[in-house]
Amino acid sequence: MTKSGIPVGADERIGIALESLIPRCIELDIPIEDLIIDPLVLTVSGCQEYCPECIESVRTLQFAWDPPPLISVGLSNVSNAVPRQNRPLINRVYCAMLMGAGLQMMIADPMDQEQNEVIRIVEERDTRTPVGALYVKIHDRVAAMEHPEIGDVDMSDPEQAAIWKTSQILLNKVIYADSYLDQ
Repeated sequence: MTKSGIPVGADERIGIALESLIPRCIELDIPIEDLIIDPLVLTVSGCQEYCPECIESVRTLQFAWDPPPLISVGLSNVSNAVPRQNRPLINRVYCAMLMGAGLQMMIADPMDQEQNEVIRIVEERDTRTPVGALYVKIHDRVAAMEHPEIGDVDMSDPEQAAIWKTSQILLNKVIYADSYLDQ
């Protein structure tokens, strides 16, 4: 954070790491590989433009130094102030996207079995189900510095359609509203 608050842009966030955090660690003789940087996940409901910038921050921080610092996020922050029934889906989709950008660790609900299943699907590249294949595709698109495409999704499947709509709000392609899944 800066004196003026949390910067929106990935470049500004990386600047904080390169200009303040890493030099201070070096000054204090703290190994950079022991440094954990949190690029600050903010809620899609009030700070939607921050969501894709956080993804890019995660991606870029891996190359900020050699060896790179560790990167962690508070995953559920993305769904703060969102209706309770939509929070898990937003968290799961953002998790797959952040993993595609190279996220190494996160603070998340360990009891959320559906979230844990998405993590397993992505880590094991389990494409045996259409939904699993979609989560892997989202991960891979983000890893390739691309965005998910409508052709990746079977829009006749309500679960896949919901994942698609969620990816679009998280990428700031569609304006977030509490009723975004009904659109």
